[in-house]
Amino acid sequence: MNGTSKSTNIEATEFNGQPAWRLTRPSGAQATILNHGAHLVSWCVADGLERLYLSPQSSFAPGKAVRGGVPVIFPQFSNFGPDHNAPRHGFARHRIWQRNKEVPGLCLCLRSDPQTLELWPYAFELAMQFELDDTQLKLKLTAHNVGNADFAFSAALHSYFRVQDMKSLHVCGLEQVGYYDSVAGREANAQGQPLSIDGELDRIYWNAPVELQLQEATRSLAICCTGFHDAVVWNPGAARCAELSDMPADGWQNMICVESAQIAKPVRLAPMESWVAEQVLLAITPMPRQSPCMKLPRNT
Repeated sequence: MNGTSKSTNIEATEFNGQPAWRLTRPSGAQATILNHGAHLVSWCVADGLERLYLSPQSSFAPGKAVRGGVPVIFPQFSNFGPDHNAPRHGFARHRIWQRNKEVPGLCLCLRSDPQTLELWPYAFELAMQFELDDTQLKLKLTAHNVGNADFAFSAALHSYFRVQDMKSLHVCGLEQVGYYDSVAGREANAQGQPLSIDGELDRIYWNAPVELQLQEATRSLAICCTGFHDAVVWNPGAARCAELSDMPADGWQNMICVESAQIAKPVRLAPMESWVAEQVLLAITPMPRQSPCMKLPRNT
């Protein structure tokens, strides 16, 4: 099935044996999204450079998580969510989503069913909308309570970004933000300087800014969000990466996860209430002449 929306062509395709959707624009910008997990697995702007990291050893089997791209995390984030009995990082990334043809553009939906109710006993509906432009991609996540009972959940867009030059990489915008260090297992104070990667790193930043930037020597990427109030930064480092069966041993040198998330204060929805959050990815080439990182507003 083909379609167009605001000069963006939408066509059904296949990716590594999985049914998928491909968005393209006349400029050459493109994005590919699986029905499996509403999982964004590729995003290129008009320059043709892939901006997302996807492990070459990732599984694409039914019911398995894809390593890379942008997995949708719902209704539980690791051990920080409101329901410790729910699967780690939830089940949305393992399920098959269906296209809602009544919504312009590409909108994939997931609804509760007998299998999800065994894992998490609440009636819900999720929607992921994707809007591609020449230099940016908007991802909009909506959660709707369609049952008769209140529920609480955590959510995140677990974004893996491709890194060209790890030595020059800085994550900017978190200089004044406190965080939980999952590697050390403790809370930590803001470091006052841009974040660089020199080993295993796994942090949850509480009340993060509305915009973060990934800056390398020759390019940068802005990550802007609304509705998400936390941010996660993760890189497995050399030793941990070598233990991951779905990652090449040197894969840690080519990726950084910077996730828009809602973790510290789980979202609580009453029956028929909805929650909406957005993440906008903006490719900036060449890198702005600002050193080393701009001061950006906090999320409120």
